Amino acid sequence: MERKVYGRLVEWKSDPERKPLIIEGVRQCGKTYILKEFGRLNYGSTAYFNFEKEPSIRELWSTDLDPIRIIRELSILRNRPIRENDTLIVFDEVQNAPEVLTSLKYFNEEAPEYHVVCAGSLLGLLTSKPRSFPVGNVERIRMYPMDFLEFLKANGEDSLTDYLQSHDLKTRIPLPIHEKLSYYLRDYMVVGGMPKAVESWTLRHNKASITRILRNIAADYRDDFSKHCGSDLEKVVSVWESMPLQLAKENRRFMFGHVKTGSRAKDLEGAVTWLVNAGLAHRVNCVEDPAIPLKGCHKPTMFKLYMSDIGLLRVLSSKSDNKDIVDADAEKDYRGAMTENYVLLQLLSNGIEDVFYWKKGTEEVDFLIDGDHGPVPIEVKAGENLKTKSLKSYVGEYSPKDIFLVSMKDAIGGNMGNTPLYLSGMIPGQCKDMVEHHMEHDDGTFSMRFSASSWKPSDDGFRMDVPASEHGVDSPGSVSVHDEKGIELGTGIVGRNIDRKGNVIIDTDLPFDGIITIR
Repeated sequence: MERKVYGRLVEWKSDPERKPLIIEGVRQCGKTYILKEFGRLNYGSTAYFNFEKEPSIRELWSTDLDPIRIIRELSILRNRPIRENDTLIVFDEVQNAPEVLTSLKYFNEEAPEYHVVCAGSLLGLLTSKPRSFPVGNVERIRMYPMDFLEFLKANGEDSLTDYLQSHDLKTRIPLPIHEKLSYYLRDYMVVGGMPKAVESWTLRHNKASITRILRNIAADYRDDFSKHCGSDLEKVVSVWESMPLQLAKENRRFMFGHVKTGSRAKDLEGAVTWLVNAGLAHRVNCVEDPAIPLKGCHKPTMFKLYMSDIGLLRVLSSKSDNKDIVDADAEKDYRGAMTENYVLLQLLSNGIEDVFYWKKGTEEVDFLIDGDHGPVPIEVKAGENLKTKSLKSYVGEYSPKDIFLVSMKDAIGGNMGNTPLYLSGMIPGQCKDMVEHHMEHDDGTFSMRFSASSWKPSDDGFRMDVPASEHGVDSPGSVSVHDEKGIELGTGIVGRNIDRKGNVIIDTDLPFDGIITIR
């Protein structure tokens, strides 16, 4: 099955400043499959090591962290040479071997000619511990379950996917295509994005089988709790089990007292953090007075917790596998929770890292994200009713340039026009032109692959802006630009400017494809 993260892996391979890569993501979201496929198609060979299935391999890291010795002994173990620039080295399930993460510092500094990728579930728990995480010596990609467009592709709808990817959100989708997409969206609400469930659905279309698969995945997550939570096991399980119930409330704000009678924030905050770091829950904090960046003005004590997959949310909510339930009036609150969770996952899997919601008094807008022109409000409707008092109130107070009202209705255009739910994943590209192409570096640098279409006409040629709110580099001091072949371009070809607020502006005579790095 095709995954969008594949393109980012190709970018990483061709990056002249490539560092060892860490791929984070929940269990069974497709990390192992895509890495093996990436290695098969882009390298002479793949050296794959799984620290859950072969725990004894850890012993190779027990004496020292010398990368050359480790590579030599791994080659002996597999009876196959590991070659510079021609072998993809994959260390999988590294949550079972923290010392492997630590050794990436030395792979970067002493053996950069080797292409190394680490993957595993619950990695967010390890990378939050400085002693086991090589800050500044790795790159990171977060992988999510399949989004709706990937689901369409898995169902053989390549032409429909291509059509959507080139579609202007303010242009109406023709009714026959809208009806077809709405049908697939209802399927997706039942199946979710876990690859094993999606694959089973494309082969058999058996809803009972999908439910069994998702229940087994949920059971695997519970097993992870018992292995990794320690003394907090009961608290983590209690928070996990309360999430579907709390989302189904009309007011979806997470309440510690609803987990267990008498519980307080200080009792359960650690369990919430554990689930968020593990990638099993997504925390959406409240903002009352929005400003860019939103993470600088949120209220950490007010938040909602969403699940990592809507198929799992359905199963853990003990809801039917009948896709018509999405339209059932009797399930209004559940429909709202499912739809909000769906939209959030489409935003996250398409490059948005921080999502918030707005609440002031009785008014509330479901989501806020940072945009190139300020905070972007996103209101979500499970049906076709476009009445939205809260969104109108927000627009009246803050006059945002970009506004999204998302529902099951087909698009009607205009700045306050509706965006169909099946196009939620296209929103990031509309309000942040470059959000899909950047890659994090944990030493505080930022790199981004851009295309010729990213440039905008200027008085002297063409210009590209990278706002400080997007690159996130404190006090940027240098900007380098490479063409698509990895050749660095001098200031005679590309101009560079960093203004007093840290915004980066580059200019050129003619647009081109390439990579920009900000330090």
